[in-house]
Amino acid sequence: MKKFNVTRSVALSQPVELTDKLESSLSEISAISEYRLQSPTRLKIEYDLNSVDFSDLHSKFENIGLCVKNSIFHKLLYAYWSMSDQNIRANLKVPAHCCNKAPK
Repeated sequence: MKKFNVTRSVALSQPVELTDKLESSLSEISAISEYRLQSPTRLKIEYDLNSVDFSDLHSKFENIGLCVKNSIFHKLLYAYWSMSDQNIRANLKVPAHCCNKAPK
């Protein structure tokens, strides 16, 4: 299946530095193709949607010690990202039709 990369900018509740331990933990997550700190409290990630969705990544971030913001706004945003990821994954599984015909 072809890769479908999604980019998200995750807000962190505590400032972090990209240490060797954090970099090795992030690179162990095979679905993440790129990551960088935009600021001490914002992590920009790009991940393959066919392998993982944001809800999986959110739990993995907590396991490696990254504290993501948990305000009501951010909880809604993360839920929206998870729903969006699930919808995109479902749409990618639909076989393409051709010749401008309506799907059966």
